[in-house]
Amino acid sequence: AQEAAREAFENPKTAEVVLHMVSEFKKRRDYVVPALNDISGITCNKPLGAFYVFPNVSGICAELGIHDYYDGLSEQRRGKTSPATLFQRFLLYYHGVALVDRRSFGVQKSEGQHFLRLSYATDLDTIKAGIARIRQGGRDKDGFRRFTEDSEALGV
Repeated sequence: AQEAAREAFENPKTAEVVLHMVSEFKKRRDYVVPALNDISGITCNKPLGAFYVFPNVSGICAELGIHDYYDGLSEQRRGKTSPATLFQRFLLYYHGVALVDRRSFGVQKSEGQHFLRLSYATDLDTIKAGIARIRQGGRDKDGFRRFTEDSEALGV
Protein backbone atom coordinates (compact mmCIF):
# COMPACT_ATOMS: atom_id res chain seq x y z
CA ALA A 1 0.00 0.00 0.00
CA GLN A 2 2.85 2.38 0.79
CA GLU A 3 4.50 1.69 -2.57
CA ALA A 4 1.21 2.36 -4.36
CA ALA A 5 0.78 5.65 -2.48
CA ARG A 6 4.35 6.67 -3.33
CA GLU A 7 3.76 5.88 -7.00
CA ALA A 8 0.55 7.92 -7.00
CA PHE A 9 2.29 10.92 -5.45
CA GLU A 10 5.36 10.77 -7.66
CA ASN A 11 3.84 9.78 -11.00
CA PRO A 12 3.76 12.78 -13.37
CA LYS A 13 0.42 11.60 -14.82
CA THR A 14 -1.37 11.80 -11.46
CA ALA A 15 -2.42 15.44 -11.79
CA GLU A 16 -3.90 14.83 -15.25
CA VAL A 17 -5.82 11.76 -14.08
CA VAL A 18 -7.15 13.56 -11.00
CA LEU A 19 -8.30 16.56 -13.07
CA HIS A 20 -10.08 14.20 -15.47
CA MET A 21 -11.90 12.41 -12.63
CA VAL A 22 -12.87 15.70 -10.97
CA SER A 23 -14.34 16.81 -14.31
CA GLU A 24 -16.20 13.50 -14.72
CA PHE A 25 -17.69 13.65 -11.22
CA LYS A 26 -18.77 17.26 -11.82
CA LYS A 27 -20.56 16.22 -15.05
CA ARG A 28 -22.32 13.39 -13.20
CA ARG A 29 -23.31 15.63 -10.28
CA ASP A 30 -24.56 18.29 -12.70
CA TYR A 31 -26.81 15.66 -14.29
CA VAL A 32 -27.99 13.95 -11.09
CA VAL A 33 -29.11 16.98 -9.09
CA PRO A 34 -31.45 18.53 -11.70
CA ALA A 35 -32.70 15.07 -12.73
CA LEU A 36 -33.67 14.25 -9.14
CA ASN A 37 -35.24 17.69 -8.62
CA ASP A 38 -37.32 17.03 -11.74
CA ILE A 39 -38.98 14.04 -10.06
CA SER A 40 -42.16 15.01 -8.26
CA GLY A 41 -41.69 14.74 -4.49
CA ILE A 42 -37.88 14.74 -4.46
CA THR A 43 -35.65 17.67 -3.61
CA CYS A 44 -31.88 17.57 -3.78
CA ASN A 45 -29.22 20.12 -2.94
CA LYS A 46 -26.07 20.37 -5.00
CA PRO A 47 -23.03 19.16 -3.06
CA LEU A 48 -19.81 21.13 -3.32
CA GLY A 49 -17.75 17.98 -3.44
CA ALA A 50 -18.31 14.23 -3.13
CA PHE A 51 -19.48 11.40 -5.33
CA TYR A 52 -22.97 11.17 -3.82
CA VAL A 53 -26.05 13.24 -3.09
CA PHE A 54 -28.64 13.08 -0.32
CA PRO A 55 -32.05 13.66 -1.92
CA ASN A 56 -34.98 14.38 0.40
CA VAL A 57 -37.71 11.88 -0.50
CA SER A 58 -40.38 13.01 1.96
CA GLY A 59 -42.67 14.31 -0.79
CA ILE A 60 -42.50 11.18 -2.90
CA CYS A 61 -43.11 9.09 0.23
CA ALA A 62 -46.28 11.14 0.80
CA GLU A 63 -47.37 10.73 -2.84
CA LEU A 64 -46.96 6.94 -2.68
CA GLY A 65 -48.71 6.65 0.70
CA ILE A 66 -45.53 5.52 2.46
CA HIS A 67 -45.98 7.93 5.37
CA ASP A 68 -49.51 6.61 5.95
CA TYR A 69 -48.32 3.01 5.75
CA TYR A 70 -45.48 3.78 8.18
CA ASP A 71 -47.84 5.50 10.62
CA GLY A 72 -49.97 2.33 10.65
CA LEU A 73 -47.09 0.09 11.68
CA SER A 74 -46.65 -1.09 15.24
CA GLU A 75 -44.38 1.02 17.43
CA GLN A 76 -41.83 -1.80 17.46
CA ARG A 77 -41.79 -2.03 13.64
CA ARG A 78 -41.60 1.77 13.25
CA GLY A 79 -38.50 1.68 15.45
CA LYS A 80 -36.78 -0.56 12.91
CA THR A 81 -37.60 1.36 9.74
CA SER A 82 -38.54 4.76 8.35
CA PRO A 83 -40.49 6.08 5.36
CA ALA A 84 -37.20 6.62 3.49
CA THR A 85 -36.10 3.06 4.31
CA LEU A 86 -39.39 1.70 3.00
CA PHE A 87 -38.98 3.72 -0.22
CA GLN A 88 -35.36 2.55 -0.53
CA ARG A 89 -36.37 -1.12 -0.17
CA PHE A 90 -39.30 -0.64 -2.57
CA LEU A 91 -36.95 0.80 -5.20
CA LEU A 92 -34.48 -2.04 -4.69
CA TYR A 93 -36.93 -4.94 -4.79
CA TYR A 94 -39.48 -3.59 -7.27
CA HIS A 95 -37.48 -1.28 -9.54
CA GLY A 96 -33.93 -2.63 -9.37
CA VAL A 97 -32.18 0.51 -8.18
CA ALA A 98 -29.93 0.54 -5.11
CA LEU A 99 -29.77 3.52 -2.77
CA VAL A 100 -28.83 3.75 0.88
CA ASP A 101 -31.22 5.09 3.51
CA ARG A 102 -30.37 7.69 6.16
CA ARG A 103 -30.63 5.11 8.94
CA SER A 104 -27.63 3.27 7.49
CA PHE A 105 -25.48 6.10 8.80
CA GLY A 106 -26.81 5.87 12.34
CA VAL A 107 -30.25 5.95 13.91
CA GLN A 108 -29.62 8.79 16.35
CA LYS A 109 -31.09 12.08 15.16
CA SER A 110 -32.51 10.43 12.03
CA GLU A 111 -36.11 10.65 13.24
CA GLY A 112 -38.23 12.68 10.85
CA GLN A 113 -35.47 12.81 8.22
CA HIS A 114 -36.39 11.33 4.88
CA PHE A 115 -33.14 11.22 2.94
CA LEU A 116 -31.51 8.61 0.77
CA ARG A 117 -27.92 8.48 -0.41
CA LEU A 118 -27.32 8.11 -4.13
CA SER A 119 -23.79 7.51 -5.36
CA TYR A 120 -22.78 8.77 -8.78
CA ALA A 121 -19.46 6.92 -8.83
CA THR A 122 -20.42 5.05 -11.97
CA ASP A 123 -20.86 5.86 -15.65
CA LEU A 124 -23.46 8.37 -16.79
CA ASP A 125 -25.56 5.83 -18.71
CA THR A 126 -26.00 3.74 -15.54
CA ILE A 127 -26.87 6.88 -13.59
CA LYS A 128 -29.49 7.87 -16.18
CA ALA A 129 -31.02 4.39 -16.03
CA GLY A 130 -31.14 4.56 -12.22
CA ILE A 131 -32.81 7.99 -12.25
CA ALA A 132 -35.38 6.67 -14.73
CA ARG A 133 -36.12 3.76 -12.38
CA ILE A 134 -36.50 6.11 -9.42
CA ARG A 135 -38.94 8.22 -11.47
CA GLN A 136 -40.87 5.09 -12.44
CA GLY A 137 -40.94 3.88 -8.83
CA GLY A 138 -42.25 7.25 -7.69
CA ARG A 139 -45.31 6.76 -9.89
CA ASP A 140 -45.91 3.11 -8.96
CA LYS A 141 -48.63 3.27 -6.29
CA ASP A 142 -49.89 -0.22 -7.17
CA GLY A 143 -46.36 -1.57 -6.90
CA PHE A 144 -45.93 -0.01 -3.46
CA ARG A 145 -49.22 -1.58 -2.35
CA ARG A 146 -47.90 -4.99 -3.48
CA PHE A 147 -44.61 -4.25 -1.73
CA THR A 148 -46.46 -3.73 1.59
CA GLU A 149 -47.71 -7.31 1.34
CA ASP A 150 -44.27 -8.74 0.50
CA SER A 151 -42.63 -9.77 3.77
CA GLU A 152 -39.33 -10.67 2.10
CA ALA A 153 -38.97 -7.27 0.43
CA LEU A 154 -40.12 -5.53 3.62
CA GLY A 155 -37.47 -7.39 5.59
CA VAL A 156 -39.88 -8.68 8.23
